[in-house]
Amino acid sequence: MQRFLKGLAVGSAIGGVYGLLTAKRSGVETRHRLRRQVTDLTDSVQRVNNSVQAFQAALEHLDTVNTETATPTLAAIEKLIQEFQFQSEPRLKRVKDATETLNRDLGQDD
Repeated sequence: MQRFLKGLAVGSAIGGVYGLLTAKRSGVETRHRLRRQVTDLTDSVQRVNNSVQAFQAALEHLDTVNTETATPTLAAIEKLIQEFQFQSEPRLKRVKDATETLNRDLGQDD
C-alpha cells in the first residue's frame, strides 16, 4: 500500500511540474489550479486510505466469523462422519458376507 501511495505522490508531482512547465496560464491562475489539484489529490488519497482501512476491517471481521463458525461446524461434521462409519460397519460386513455367499453359491451351480 505504501508503494502505491509513494507512486501516486511521485506521479502527481511529476505531472504537476510538467503542467507548470507547459502551462499557458498566468502564474496566479496556475497556482490556483495547482492548489486545487493538490487538494483533489489529497482527498483522493484519503478516500483510498479509508477504503483500504475499511477493507482490512472487513477481512478481520470475516476471519473472526470464520473462526467462530467454521471450527465448530468442522467438528460437528467430523463427529457425524465417525457416527456414520460406526453405524455402517456392521451393514457393510453383512453386505460383504452376502456377496461372498452369493458368489460361493453361484460357483457351486456351475
